Amino acid sequence: MLKVFKYEIFNLCWVNSPQLAAKHLPSIQLNTPSACGGVVYFIPILFILFATQESQADGVCQTDETIFFFCQTSKQRFISLCGNSNKLQYHFGTTKKPELVFPENSNDGNNKFLFAHYFRYQTDNTEITFKNNNTDYAVFDYSEDGKNNYGVRVTTTDDKSYEIRCSKNIISNLYKLKSILKCDKDNALNLGQCN
Repeated sequence: MLKVFKYEIFNLCWVNSPQLAAKHLPSIQLNTPSACGGVVYFIPILFILFATQESQADGVCQTDETIFFFCQTSKQRFISLCGNSNKLQYHFGTTKKPELVFPENSNDGNNKFLFAHYFRYQTDNTEITFKNNNTDYAVFDYSEDGKNNYGVRVTTTDDKSYEIRCSKNIISNLYKLKSILKCDKDNALNLGQCN
């Protein structure tokens, strides 16, 4: 029999609502729908998995950075976007041997990346795009009909495109970059509009 432990939360105001808390901590079920308090039940193993994802991303991101995106691929590589309102940097590879870090100086990042987003019923797609050495990259978070796909799409100068998909330890906060990055006017997700 699975044991469920009770944990008291005295202030949920930092997330504005129980629904937002449940979105960011999906293993938590709120028993009281108060925006600033309530009783929370959770399965400890799920909470540990969430904490493990954060600690793995901490090995890539600096302590003063937000984890906008992090995951591991089936070949044990990581894909990440780390930064804040003043800097942003993409990493691909392993913690011991990054294969691509872009841009070299994270303080240049906010001018090197573009934001694209499309939303309709049961569809919510976000991409952060950049160009490096004539190769186009798109870090993506796609949600369609309840199915989620995360990863990076790489398109070379000869229009060959391939995707590296995330397989585990996924953290996606790409939507937070909307207010930081410029809109990608050429991206089909934006439907030719930037507002």
